Amino acid sequence: MEQYLTSEQVAKLLQVHQFTVLKYLKDGRIKGVKIGRVYRIKESEVENFLNRVSTTKEEPKAEEPKVEKPVTVKEKIEEPRPTKLEDEYFKLL
Repeated sequence: MEQYLTSEQVAKLLQVHQFTVLKYLKDGRIKGVKIGRVYRIKESEVENFLNRVSTTKEEPKAEEPKVEKPVTVKEKIEEPRPTKLEDEYFKLL
């Protein structure tokens, strides 16, 4: 019979917090059995999880929104915009 591990033992093996293992169980990333109030996880399931995570990205992280640098009043004044006439002139060149 295969050995079952507690979430605390799995956390020590994976070097993560016990709550992280519980989150993985609830998300379905790791399969386990709840006996009473405690989860039990097969050793082979931990190995399968490590293989899946090491060969593929676990989850793509959401990209942080790009925040443009705020333009100061001074920068706006120093950057004169070409007029329509100047635009047409440069297009001809």
